[in-house]
Amino acid sequence: MSLSKPWKSFERRHAKRLGTSRIWRQDFGEVAPDGETETDIWDCKCYQRFSVVEMFVKRERDYREFGRGRRFHLALFSREHPRAGDFVLIQADYFTELLASHRTEGDV
Repeated sequence: MSLSKPWKSFERRHAKRLGTSRIWRQDFGEVAPDGETETDIWDCKCYQRFSVVEMFVKRERDYREFGRGRRFHLALFSREHPRAGDFVLIQADYFTELLASHRTEGDV
């Protein structure tokens, strides 16, 4: 099995989640996102460890009892890149639900 299979599978899974397919590139030197819809573009990264994911998992676990079944999100701000603004990390299935609810309401 090649090392690229896990990341390609992840790209396909995320594209399917959004109702589209990943962008196929013959030349990896080509600058293009991994996928797109009419309203979004995205890039998928698949690594053994992500410190931000570890932070998310730890905090979600720490606050699980407090949350009593509510969804958790992690708000992030980089002091190194303050102009980038604030970020919110949520689980992908919740992101898909949010997109679907906005599309149903006609907001997107």
